Amino acid sequence: MFIFFNELKNTFNKKSIIVILFCALLSLLVALFAYNKSLYTGEIIDNEYKEIYGNKAIKQVLSYPDKYYGYLDNEKLTEAAKSHNENVDRNSKRSKPVYENLINSDATSMIYSFLYINANREKPLVEWKDDAYIPMNIPKNFYKLRNEEVLQQASKINATDKVEKMEEELNIPFYIDQTASFWRTILEFLTVLIIASMFISVIMTAQSFSETFENGVREIIIMSEEGKKYFAKYRILSTLIYSTVVYSATAVPYLCYMFLKIGVRGLKTDFQFISLFSSINANIGQVILYYMFAAWMGILSMVCLSLFLSSLLKKSYATGIVSILMIIITYVNNIFFRDGKNTFINKILSITPMNSPEYIFIFSKNQFLNLFGLLVNLAIATIIIYLIYITVFSILSAKVYKRIQK
Repeated sequence: MFIFFNELKNTFNKKSIIVILFCALLSLLVALFAYNKSLYTGEIIDNEYKEIYGNKAIKQVLSYPDKYYGYLDNEKLTEAAKSHNENVDRNSKRSKPVYENLINSDATSMIYSFLYINANREKPLVEWKDDAYIPMNIPKNFYKLRNEEVLQQASKINATDKVEKMEEELNIPFYIDQTASFWRTILEFLTVLIIASMFISVIMTAQSFSETFENGVREIIIMSEEGKKYFAKYRILSTLIYSTVVYSATAVPYLCYMFLKIGVRGLKTDFQFISLFSSINANIGQVILYYMFAAWMGILSMVCLSLFLSSLLKKSYATGIVSILMIIITYVNNIFFRDGKNTFINKILSITPMNSPEYIFIFSKNQFLNLFGLLVNLAIATIIIYLIYITVFSILSAKVYKRIQK
C-alpha cells in the first residue's frame, strides 16, 4: 500500500492541484456566463419584444400561470397553435409581441420541432406549405403523428417492434415545466465542459508512464520486485482517481450553481421537450444522471487509452498529440458528417471513448444499432463498452509497461 499512497501523493502534486482548482474556476465561470448571457426569455415593453437574462428571466417564466404548463395534451397544444396563428406577422414570419405567444412558446416549439423534421422527409406525413402558419390538424393529432414519425425512423433500421414497445411505455401527454427551456441550454454548456474535462485529463495523464522513461525513474522502479509488481497497477489507479476529481471539478460546480439558481422543477420535464422523437421514458433530470455517469466512464476509457499509448510510445508529447488528435478527428466528424450518409460509421464512433461527452445524443432519436441483423441498444451497450475499454486498456498498459522493463 505504500506504493499506492506514494503514487497518489505524486499524482496530486502542486501542479495537479492547481489544474483541479482551475477546472472548478472554469466551471463556475461557464455557469455565470451561461446563466447571465445565455439563459433568456422575453418580455413585452411598449408592444416590443425584448430578451431578458438571468434572474429576471427566471422570475418572468415562474410568473406564468401553471395552467399553460404541466401535461401538454392536444387541447393545450391546439390553444398554443391557435394563439400563434392569430398573432404572427405574415411578412417577417415572426410571432407578434403579445403575452400569449410568450407563455405558449414551449408548446409551439414542440409543434415546430415536429414540423421541421416532417418537412424534410421524402414523403411528409402532413403538408406544410406556409412556415409562418401551424396547420391545426397537427396539434389536434400531435401525439399520434409524432408516434408515426418515430416508427418511420425506427423502420429504417428494422427496430420498429422494440421502439413501438418503448413508445407504449411513454408518459403521454408530455410533462413540461416553466423552466424547461433553460435546461436545453444548460445541457449544451455541460457538454462543452465535459469535452474540456476530457482534454485536460488526457493532457495531464499523457506522461503517466512515459515520464518514467524520460526522467530515468524506471531504472529505480525495476530494482525491486515490489516495484515491478505493483507500480504500473497503482499508477493506473491513481491516474483514474485524479481524472475523476478533474471531471467532478469541471462539471459539478456548474450543475450545482444552476440547481441553486433555477431549482429542480424543470428537471421533471420529459426529455422529449429537448428531443421530441426520443422514445426514452425519462425526464431531463434522469437523463442528466445517465449522461454524467456515461461521460465519466467515457473519460476514464479515454484516460486508459492514453495510459496505454504512454506505456507504448514512451514519449509524453507523442502520447498527448496522438490522444488529442483522436478526440479532434472524432469531433470534426461529428460537426461535418453527423447527418451524412455514413450513419453506420457515426454510430460506431458514438461508442468510442472520444465521443463520450456527446453520449446524450444517443437518446435523441431511436437509440438502436442494427449490427448485422442484431439490434443493439446503444445507451446500454455504450456504457458496457466503456467498462470493457477501461479494463482492457488498463491491463494492456500494465503488461506493455512490464514487458518494456524486461
